[in-house]
Amino acid sequence: MKYELVLIYILLIFIALAFAEGYTEGRHGWAVRSYGWRIKFFKRTLTAYHFWSWLIMLPLALMLPLFIYGFNLKIFGILSSGYFLGSVINDFAWYIVNPKVTLKDFNPRFAKWYNWWNIFGIKIPDFYIFYPIIFLIIWLTLVR
Repeated sequence: MKYELVLIYILLIFIALAFAEGYTEGRHGWAVRSYGWRIKFFKRTLTAYHFWSWLIMLPLALMLPLFIYGFNLKIFGILSSGYFLGSVINDFAWYIVNPKVTLKDFNPRFAKWYNWWNIFGIKIPDFYIFYPIIFLIIWLTLVR
């Protein structure tokens, strides 16, 4: 049960980040009005903000216990799987906590920054499919 509590703690961090991003970005998601560089990767754009927060700061912060207490494969599994599940929860929470958008804006017309897939008539960002699968693989192989 303590592993699940650590996962819940990680997910709460990602929800808190959704508040920060929502109040900072407003209706302009994916840091469209932020300063800094942008690099186009196929259909995606990597912004300086997303690079520094999602690829540098968050992984470093989440892996802090491994630096303090030493490497432990099970703890690594909890932290890294929490990153993938937390990313999806953070993104969806952005639509709930953002004072300038609603869940009605969760669609391809508004959120053009996603790579949308149509699955059985339901449009969903691709990472909403991939990241939970990655979460499950890591959780089931390293944590359970």
